[in-house]
Amino acid sequence: MIKLTESLKEWHGPLFVDAFQNEISQLSVEQLRLQQTLRYGNCATTENMKLIILSKNDDGKNIFVKVGIFYNSVISGCQCADVPTLDSAEIEYTELLFTLDKKTAETRIEVVS
Repeated sequence: MIKLTESLKEWHGPLFVDAFQNEISQLSVEQLRLQQTLRYGNCATTENMKLIILSKNDDGKNIFVKVGIFYNSVISGCQCADVPTLDSAEIEYTELLFTLDKKTAETRIEVVS
């Protein structure tokens, strides 16, 4: 289970965006579900990933953060020795909804577009 403890701690403070972006940047392709949102390549990478917070609110029990993520994908299998490189990277975009439990910091991630 993913826990965004620093983001929860900073929810009402001025450092929330920084804490959230820092914790998200530590997550893997699998955790972020980027592989399932590919449109151009066949292998997602978090290298050079940029995220934009589109909305954030809470309902007392959960914090909801909708983000747009720009990330790279590559087409594996077309490079020498079958090693994809960022020279052949395509820019991908997806939107994700992060739902943080305000008691435990446990976080669910949903693909919303």
